[in-house]
Amino acid sequence: MQDMTLSQIWVYPVKACQGIQLAETGQQWNVTSTGFELDRQWCVIDSLGKRHAKCEALSQRKCKLLATITVKISEDGTMLLLGAPGMAELAVPVAEDQYLSNEDVEVHCAGKSTTTAGSWHLSSMMGKNAGHEAEEWLTNYLNSADDFLNGRGIPATKYTLVRSLKGRSMMEYNREFPILEKMDSDEDYAARFKGNETRFQDFAPFLLISADSCDWLIEKMNSNRDVYSEAPARPSIVVKGTKRAWDEENWKEFTIGNVRFRKIKECPRCTVPCKQQVGAKAGDFIFEDSKLKPTKTLKTHFPEKDGDEEWGSWRGPFFGVYVGHGGQPGALKIGDKIEVNKETVWDSHKSPLRDFVVANKVAIATSSFAMAALILGAAFVWGKGGRSGSSESTSSSSPSVKGS
Repeated sequence: MQDMTLSQIWVYPVKACQGIQLAETGQQWNVTSTGFELDRQWCVIDSLGKRHAKCEALSQRKCKLLATITVKISEDGTMLLLGAPGMAELAVPVAEDQYLSNEDVEVHCAGKSTTTAGSWHLSSMMGKNAGHEAEEWLTNYLNSADDFLNGRGIPATKYTLVRSLKGRSMMEYNREFPILEKMDSDEDYAARFKGNETRFQDFAPFLLISADSCDWLIEKMNSNRDVYSEAPARPSIVVKGTKRAWDEENWKEFTIGNVRFRKIKECPRCTVPCKQQVGAKAGDFIFEDSKLKPTKTLKTHFPEKDGDEEWGSWRGPFFGVYVGHGGQPGALKIGDKIEVNKETVWDSHKSPLRDFVVANKVAIATSSFAMAALILGAAFVWGKGGRSGSSESTSSSSPSVKGS
């Protein structure tokens, strides 16, 4: 059987914009206390609040045009390069110390749900305005190219690029969802979040997806990899070589290379995994005849994984697993082997006994074997003694039989 390995690394320096993919064996990216180095360390906000919630870290759920913005790192690693259709390339510094004297900006890591009437606010985070040039570039592009809002007569606004300078602790998130509330009373849940920090990620430092699960989804959609891949799901980590599709949901603790990870929770998906992430049609639905085909397919086959109680107002079918690394630095490279150290089940919160059985299956199997051996041994001894007694009984009665 082939080894389970790390097959893709994705880094998204600007939240909701296009990512940087590593897929060649040996390519490496550093891991910091907040996830992959540079991941979601910038975000775009509507600083006037005319088109979107004021100072909210914008996602593709709110502004699909962000999917059309390409992001690269300059060859010398000093500049972040942004591109968009019809726009000259924008360059801003990578180094945090280049922003220290810039204007402070408070960013709301929050949003109104796109699948329910609810809204959520995990925390606010201080950052730095990335400068007038970036503000002008984003304002010109996002206002002029937004045919939907322009067609509805929504006034133009000012878009600002914000650079974060430090992480935010997941332990300090507002208790917006039941899974966050549980960390205050359950040691296992507290361990999932302890030490983990994020920048402008929606929830966790990493999102892990299995290529084998993606292949399963592609097959169920009667599609192929020329049409659909892992990219629309916007993962951080893609693994391959699992025994079965969706096995990654059962990894409670595991190691990739020299970095240890712990499962936090499966990710409920909105409409983003249904949309193009690269090319001329970035931001558009992939399947024009059935726009929500990926999420509908998941809901059809796994209805029990749609609207999980631990997510509260975050509803949607699972695709991918939020994982954390306790804030420990390191590095990952394509081809790193994966070792699963402890297993669980996706619905362990509904059946804690099942989780205990899975987590201790080796010990239980060993104990069961020992018990079975003990029982068989006892049966053998008893049986031997029983047969001996029976023989004696028959022998003692033989004369009576014979005499008759």
